[in-house]
Amino acid sequence: MLIVTTSKITGHPKGTDAVVAMRMETSAIASGASEIVAYGTGVQLDATG
Repeated sequence: MLIVTTSKITGHPKGTDAVVAMRMETSAIASGASEIVAYGTGVQLDATG
C-alpha cells in the first residue's frame, strides 16, 4: 500500500480565528487510490462590539 499525502493549511497563519463553513470532496483516481480535498471559509473575529 502506498500512501502519499500533501497538506497545506493557510488560514491560521494569516490571522483566522474560526472556520464558519467547511466542504470536503473525495474522488477515486484509480483502483485503490483516492483524492481528498477539504477547504473552508475562515473569519477574523472583531472584539470591539
